[in-house]
Amino acid sequence: MNSSQPSPQDHLMFAKLAEINPTPEELQAAEAFVSTLEMNMKCVSDKLSAENNDKKELTGVMRVGYFAKSVLLKDEKEFELVLLGKTKPTESLAERICVLLGNELQENQKEDKYELTWSAKKTCISVKQVSNELICHVYVTSPEIRFDADGEEDPSRVLNKAACRITLAETRRAKWFDGQTRHQPAIPQVVRVMRDLCRRIPTWNCFPCYLLELVCDSAQRTVAHKMGPAEMLRRFFEIISSGVLLPGEVGLSDPCERDKQNAASVLKLQDCQDITTSSQHALRLIALEQSEKILGIAEKKRKSPDEPEVTVEEIKEEKEDASNTETGKPPFKKEKSA
Repeated sequence: MNSSQPSPQDHLMFAKLAEINPTPEELQAAEAFVSTLEMNMKCVSDKLSAENNDKKELTGVMRVGYFAKSVLLKDEKEFELVLLGKTKPTESLAERICVLLGNELQENQKEDKYELTWSAKKTCISVKQVSNELICHVYVTSPEIRFDADGEEDPSRVLNKAACRITLAETRRAKWFDGQTRHQPAIPQVVRVMRDLCRRIPTWNCFPCYLLELVCDSAQRTVAHKMGPAEMLRRFFEIISSGVLLPGEVGLSDPCERDKQNAASVLKLQDCQDITTSSQHALRLIALEQSEKILGIAEKKRKSPDEPEVTVEEIKEEKEDASNTETGKPPFKKEKSA
């Protein structure tokens, strides 16, 4: 039921979010670190252009991953950036970027120490800020990698194409998620809670974040109103419980790919069955008002047997007093007869 007022289950969700959300200090440090890298990437791009007679090698840098999607969890210290090239990137170009970036950080950020490593297999430059122990993985790729033209010859030492295509997919997913959640704050809230659940419960360890996002988006599209986080969490488990991950079902269509693909195909059959069963159990807990067991928080305080029972008449009087207060009328209570 659509309501502007948070439900008791919503308050449980808010309590869990307060527990797993990064602190303001963590977010400030992460923002400063990533912004510093983006600023120095601009200097690297300018130097590469100067070395190549003003021919632009890099076209932009983009945030991806948990930090970009605002689903970062507390104490997480790894972030991701994507460096986009104009042409198919090579190992020599990536190595040159790594050297120039290290020089820029050493020259412009003298108060901090940075350690840089290049991995050709992962096609990324890992930058570590020693003081705060923060790490940012800067992936190098190009839109030219996605669709190779027939008969086109690749440059020497071109980067791993499969890894570059995965990185390009992450950029599309980040853009898609930003568009879907701009007016739906419950989606990142539920994704964050489910990311915590995936870390705590072994059955869910294999469930990738992108599938969490797709299921939450499907949950929102099944109703005509904005859902609160508790309602969306329940709808999330309803969708999984229906067997959408199992063979013979339509699966989860990937909106970020041109060809029709089932995004859930990355999961093994046994994992799909276990996750479906786990979701059905979660629905039973929600129906029994035991959501705290799903969220992994302390149980709600329940009424002690020594406390007096509240009668139906007292409940009616409280509701009547509340309605009178909202309409401006003085609260009215019947006097009890001696």
